[in-house]
Amino acid sequence: MNRTQRQRSEKKVKRKSRCQLWLNTAVNALIPLMIGVATIVIAIADEKIEDKRREQDHTLAYLTRLQDQQLADESYYQNVFKTYVDDISNVLFKINHSFIDNEKKLKYIRTKTLTALDELDFQRKSRLFLFLYETDLLSTNTADILLDLSGANFTNITIKSTPYKKLSFNKLYLPSVDLTNASFIDCVFKDGADFRNSSMFGIKFLRTKFECSKSYLGSDDALGKTHVRFDGSNIEKSDFSESHLCDISFKRTNLALTVFHGIKIQGMIQFQGTNLFDANRNQSIDKAEILGPLFIDFSNIDFRTIPINITLFNPKYFQMNNVILIDEMWIIDQKIDCLNWFNNHILTHWQTNYIQGSCSFNFTVKNVKIGIDQTIDIAAYAVFIDSDETEYNFSADVRCMNGNFVIEMNFYDITSIWFNTSKSYLLINNTFTWKRQFDSGKIPRNTRSIRICIERFDKEECLIDNMELYIQKRKLN
Repeated sequence: MNRTQRQRSEKKVKRKSRCQLWLNTAVNALIPLMIGVATIVIAIADEKIEDKRREQDHTLAYLTRLQDQQLADESYYQNVFKTYVDDISNVLFKINHSFIDNEKKLKYIRTKTLTALDELDFQRKSRLFLFLYETDLLSTNTADILLDLSGANFTNITIKSTPYKKLSFNKLYLPSVDLTNASFIDCVFKDGADFRNSSMFGIKFLRTKFECSKSYLGSDDALGKTHVRFDGSNIEKSDFSESHLCDISFKRTNLALTVFHGIKIQGMIQFQGTNLFDANRNQSIDKAEILGPLFIDFSNIDFRTIPINITLFNPKYFQMNNVILIDEMWIIDQKIDCLNWFNNHILTHWQTNYIQGSCSFNFTVKNVKIGIDQTIDIAAYAVFIDSDETEYNFSADVRCMNGNFVIEMNFYDITSIWFNTSKSYLLINNTFTWKRQFDSGKIPRNTRSIRICIERFDKEECLIDNMELYIQKRKLN
């Protein structure tokens, strides 16, 4: 081998040695790296497993606590219910008790009932409701027992008939209670029911029958009287689907967004001052089955918010009074009776045998302010007043020498709280002949009564007679 060949061979050996060195170094470095990566992966997997195990433990612990709490609640509710039933049963049926009279006994029952209802769940409240009825505490059947449960919490109760037991309530008495989201399903109400001034938002009367106040044998029978009363109650978003409504009063009731799908109507139905906003969805009232005889009283209603097709009703089936029709037309009984005037101080100032009638009021008093006043209820016209388009028109026959009258109109809301006044002065120009005098002005929204005061300070002879008050649609400029 020559020198050149040896050099090439040595270089090749050196290159192989360097490659082998680097390879050995890489392998030696890779092994710990792989071990480290594997350790990290295993640690992460173990951590995930541990997190999942802890999550499962937390979930199991929560479910255990929840179950324990439910069992505790069930035990508590059952204990409250049993204690209540035992207590009231003793009061009602045991002869020896410490109550002086029925009034004291009923007050005791009321207190115990209201307290228990606030502590119970809806299922046991439902059972408590049935217990009260079955012991004649929710009925007017017994003359000496009329339990006042105003404010009672019957929210979410469910009263439902079964194929084995039809629930029927006779003369049910439940005014001023809370029946929010309650349900009466396949029930019967006989001889009337009193739900006046109650909170009944979202209540359901499904396939429920409100029996008539009398037996109707034919469509021409004389009508009975309304004996199921929801007057003054809030029944917004309620549901009367497939129910039989007969001889029912909905005076001043909020029936907004109520469902009347598939109902049957009969007897006297009163909608007076009722909020029927969107209560005729899908023409459910228009499509109601009329069993006859039937008479519907629509009073103080704004039909612009209720798309009821009145032309579908036979005219003999309904009347309308003080309503605003969908085309903005007003049907109004304008004249308000204000003949029964009185004087707060001297009633003898009513004089007789004057030309303009048999009873004129004499303001002729020296050095004394004399006046007459009267408060007039105009709640029946609320639908017009709350449209903010109503005005009053007052007129009277006046016979005075001179001077003036002060006519003061005081406006009161539904709670009889004063909130506005309009004052006018009528000038009389030296005449002693009878002359018609007029005063008018806007009636503020939310007015439910007007107190009219007429005063005079002048000493000359003065008489007033034939006073009249009208309300009418205000003429807009």
